[in-house]
Amino acid sequence: MKRIYFVFALLLLLSTAFTSLDKTTNTQTDPAVFKLMEITYLWNLLKAGYEPDRDRDDTWLEVGFRSKYAMAKQYAALDMIEAAFGEKVFLSGPHGSDMDFNSSTSFGHYNPAFISALQGTLETALANPIFKKAMETLYHQELKNMAQVHFDAYVYMTHNPQYSQLMQDKYVTELNNSEGVNINPFTEYFRPFADFEEQKGLDVYEGFNAPTFWLRRMTDGTADAMIELQIMVMKALDPNFYGTPESTDVTAYEKIIQEKLANSSLKEDGHEYTILTKERVAEALQSDASVDIAKERILLAEGSLAGLGWFALYGNDDASYQLADKLMGIVFNKYNGTDFIDLYMKNQGYSEMINLNRFNNQKPAMVSTEYADLVQSRIEQALAPGAGYEEFRLAEGSLVALGWMTAYGNDQAAMELGDELMNTAYTFFPESDGYYMKQSNEAYAEIINLGRFAID
Repeated sequence: MKRIYFVFALLLLLSTAFTSLDKTTNTQTDPAVFKLMEITYLWNLLKAGYEPDRDRDDTWLEVGFRSKYAMAKQYAALDMIEAAFGEKVFLSGPHGSDMDFNSSTSFGHYNPAFISALQGTLETALANPIFKKAMETLYHQELKNMAQVHFDAYVYMTHNPQYSQLMQDKYVTELNNSEGVNINPFTEYFRPFADFEEQKGLDVYEGFNAPTFWLRRMTDGTADAMIELQIMVMKALDPNFYGTPESTDVTAYEKIIQEKLANSSLKEDGHEYTILTKERVAEALQSDASVDIAKERILLAEGSLAGLGWFALYGNDDASYQLADKLMGIVFNKYNGTDFIDLYMKNQGYSEMINLNRFNNQKPAMVSTEYADLVQSRIEQALAPGAGYEEFRLAEGSLVALGWMTAYGNDQAAMELGDELMNTAYTFFPESDGYYMKQSNEAYAEIINLGRFAID
């Protein structure tokens, strides 16, 4: 997924000062300035007739760059921008004559010459009082929120060099894998930042996306030029913006970063099954599905978390399979012929546990030996002669929680996300005394109380 930065969005949102502008100012408008003015003056008309279409625009949201690009595309498609400026926007990446938002193996590397040309064009355009007034109106109505979040994200991503380098290394490593980058885990890394921005009254969606933009700019080497350009524009259009972050914001960002750095799972959760599990959790949290599909996603997410916990504890070799198959057989035999067989049939954890050999044999990182030892003892109790429903429920719930800890750690953000999944599950499975929720209750009780265990 490609998230494009505020200044390029600004480029696409500016519009033609009609021909009368040249007559009023007695100047000859160059193509780049004209293109900026064109979109500015047409923007309200473009927006009035626009409704997001996911298949067409790669988004169903009206916020963010994609919808803005879709609105302006008939006047400011990528090839039109390049023709107006006389420079390629990107030196490399998936984009051709139009934007490609779906590549997981490459991203657009901005052309420094285009950034320089854009800055010069903006300075020229903003020197015109007629255009500047129109742009100020557009900025405050449509772009200020987006711009502020991207400025904050730059501060967040560059404030702590250790964190910046860690995130950049993870991104480049995944980019070079054959399957490319799975953006969902990165989105979750930035959830605390997005939540903080939302508390400030800014858009949470922008908060998820903006740090990833700067991750790419740090990788393609254009971060300094981009932030210089953004600050220039924001100062010109907003007299209350001074180009420096609030001290309270910096303190909050550092607190978030230190919590992330203390969470060792941040360094290790590039494991392919961890990534898959987090992707399934993200799908379970989406609100765009029918009830039946939502239920399937929740069950699959919980089953994958149990599988991830098992993977971290026992690996995925033959011995792991034999042990998982043994536990599955014990539970089935105990439940078969009883009302509890329905609970067993809904549990997708066993299906995941006995099919882990399709993944590479490197274990996901064990993030808490203390909790892992407890989970293993509970599994041994479930395997012991005479074990029953209580032992099974506790072992299964603990595996789900261990999977959660492996994927997300146990910081405040992880606990809040776990609470969100629990509430989603209760929404779609409202009968908490039913078999499904009896089993899940144990898992969620474990997840939201993981903070009491030590991270290795």
